[in-house]
Amino acid sequence: AAITVISPGFKRNLIGKGVPAEKIHVFPNWADESIYRPVPRNQQLGEEYGLAGRFNIVFGGNMGAAQVLENVLHAAGILKDVPDLQFVFIGDGIDAERLQQRARELRLKNVCFVERQPAAKMADFFAWGDGLLVHLKDDPLFEITIPSKTIAYLACGRPIICAVRGDAADTVQSAHAGLVCTPEDAQALADAVHTLYNMPPDRREAMGNSGRATFLAQYTRSSLVARYEELLAAVANDRRSSRRKRQ
Repeated sequence: AAITVISPGFKRNLIGKGVPAEKIHVFPNWADESIYRPVPRNQQLGEEYGLAGRFNIVFGGNMGAAQVLENVLHAAGILKDVPDLQFVFIGDGIDAERLQQRARELRLKNVCFVERQPAAKMADFFAWGDGLLVHLKDDPLFEITIPSKTIAYLACGRPIICAVRGDAADTVQSAHAGLVCTPEDAQALADAVHTLYNMPPDRREAMGNSGRATFLAQYTRSSLVARYEELLAAVANDRRSSRRKRQ
């Protein structure tokens, strides 16, 4: 028998409950490599959405309680005087309207919101991201999860800022794909963004390339399906062997 889990944290959790480690296999989320990939910057899109000529920290996805994105607004406030830096929120969710109102209340000129986009267009937006943001609540549950956007960001070959503890942070660090900071800490996030902002462009490019290489090696749909097939074949073979022994 075999048990599949989506992160090393879930595997550790099951081992702690007495499940033998050799029975547990980690199969992380994948991203569709035909959709999430490096693409040239679309100048027309950049002009239309105010991305051209700016240093963009892009968050793409759900804006809900788990993402605690008001913390990002406070980081934007700390960095309000950094030239050309802006935070770009793409998507929707239960907190989207409140966040826009809060940004207005804080008079943040370095924050913009873009309505939800089709998945097929997200690579074009991520191409304008000088840093792509993963941001979750400081909660033990999120220490053993890897948000699917993390894998999509790796696939797009852009540097990542990961404000999450645990497996997501380990994924970004082991891939040398970006910077990690403490979740729900506006100053820590501002410091990470400022570090990325001041980094030489070739170093940021190297981070993106390293993330993309890690994605191709570990997180494509085709590679994970192949691993599933190998595991199923091994389990079936073990069962056949067990039956023969009983006979």
